[in-house]
Amino acid sequence: MEQNSYDDPVKSPVIREIIMSNRIASIAMELSRRLTITPLHALQMFYESRTCADLHDKRIGLYLYGDLYIEGFCHLRPTDTNDKAKLHFLVNLNTTCL
Repeated sequence: MEQNSYDDPVKSPVIREIIMSNRIASIAMELSRRLTITPLHALQMFYESRTCADLHDKRIGLYLYGDLYIEGFCHLRPTDTNDKAKLHFLVNLNTTCL
């Protein structure tokens, strides 16, 4: 098995991918709840965001932060007018938390 070739099972690429997938799902579900949109739409918005790209970039270190922190400071690109209104609210909420 691939996992046995690692001293620490968490270093296995398969395990790391599973953990990242679960984190992204958790972030998307929180976005869905906060923005009152479908989970699928939230997932799509998150995948298109700069925050998702930063989450995958190990040099930035965003993966070290908690899911709610990442969701709270999400930089999304709105895809339609309704999203823009919701994201305007989200940006205002985030700037008051800084």
